[in-house]
Amino acid sequence: MNKEPIIAIPADLDDPDDFAVSEAGVERALMGRNIRKLRHALGLSRTEFADRYGIPVANIRQYKIGRTMPPPAVQVYPKVIAAEPERLRRQSPRNATLSTLAMMATDSRTRSSLTLRPSAARQ
Repeated sequence: MNKEPIIAIPADLDDPDDFAVSEAGVERALMGRNIRKLRHALGLSRTEFADRYGIPVANIRQYKIGRTMPPPAVQVYPKVIAAEPERLRRQSPRNATLSTLAMMATDSRTRSSLTLRPSAARQ
């Protein structure tokens, strides 16, 4: 009996930080991948991203490798940050709290841009 995991998403060969994802880890890994791609799009290191948006570096590492899934409230972070990076940047990093992000997620100007399109997520 073969216990090899079934690969659902192969690693992107053009991205040395990318890795293959099993069927069981798809949702967790996609969250980590989205955070990493957002970080790269903003030109930030993991530490800079963590400091700027108040997310512990250790958590980002866990999300990146698909080991853990962020709590539902934290799952909106990448979408809100992608939609309004400068608005959040103007605040002190520690003030970019869940309540701030939740408020922004309900703001009509932000809400319309919260959906990450498949083409944007792949860039």
